[in-house]
Amino acid sequence: MPLYLFSILAAPKWVLKAIRNLQRNFLRGSTGLNRKWALVNWTEVCKTKSEGGLGLRDPLQSNNTMGARIWWNWVSKPNTPWAQLWQAKYAKGSQWSDLIRINPTAQGSPIWNNAKTQSKFIQEHSFREIHSGQAARFWDDSWQQLPKLANLFHKPLWQAHMKQENITQVHQFWQQYPQHDFKTWKPARLWQIDWQGELYTDIDQELTNRKIQHSNEQDKLR
Repeated sequence: MPLYLFSILAAPKWVLKAIRNLQRNFLRGSTGLNRKWALVNWTEVCKTKSEGGLGLRDPLQSNNTMGARIWWNWVSKPNTPWAQLWQAKYAKGSQWSDLIRINPTAQGSPIWNNAKTQSKFIQEHSFREIHSGQAARFWDDSWQQLPKLANLFHKPLWQAHMKQENITQVHQFWQQYPQHDFKTWKPARLWQIDWQGELYTDIDQELTNRKIQHSNEQDKLR
């Protein structure tokens, strides 16, 4: 029953504490005035059995997990009616590919309020699987399960130049006529930015490690 409510609502702190106390008292054998000491740390108890714990679910973590699941379903399954309703209500004017990037501030239904608290967690643990390269941002998104280029090369001026020229998507950095089974990256020297020579080499090397096969499918959020 608590898990069902956790799946849609953010539980008050006193509720989480009460559930945790019920769990602890059961494990300790405490009843009424007969209080007993905990022999094992609560964090250890909540570890999986393979890690030496009992695999018990902490109510706070369960509540957070359920909220994260709702947020993930919203940003990854845009064609469902409820997801379209949320987009029209809370992210009006935004493209579906931008939902993963928004930092929500609007207050709404209890379900929305619960889910949005986990938006940052989903952002930090998701990435784009590149196919057409039209949904992922070259600098600002994590793609192919690799770090964001903006985090690897801290050069805001480069990014500002790209945005000014409206060159932001991954596919805009590919050669127009590739000659093998994988997409061919444009050499950094052709980006018309005044960089030092070694920076060209560093970026070219990083892109060489990011192999993209030819595909006309949409980029997928993972």
